[in-house]
Amino acid sequence: MSTLPATTKPKNKLLSMIRDKHPGFHPALILAELALDEDKSIQLKAAKALLPYIEPQLKSIEVISDKNYVYLLKMPVTHPRLLRQSQKTHQKLT
Repeated sequence: MSTLPATTKPKNKLLSMIRDKHPGFHPALILAELALDEDKSIQLKAAKALLPYIEPQLKSIEVISDKNYVYLLKMPVTHPRLLRQSQKTHQKLT
């Protein structure tokens, strides 16, 4: 199993305690190993568990507010099937 650089200091006390007994341990490394498993269902579960730590979760709508206004931002839909569905929903609402 790969290890993190020695200069990486854990911020979590539990992780520090685990590393005392198992140097270089990190849960993300275990998930990465499982994502390479021969069993596709294990690969999928590991990849899904690891993804939020690698890529930010996408939002379709974001609400931003300040003292005077509330802004509702709708993110663009680029996939053709989703775009068609978005247009149908928009037509129903208007």
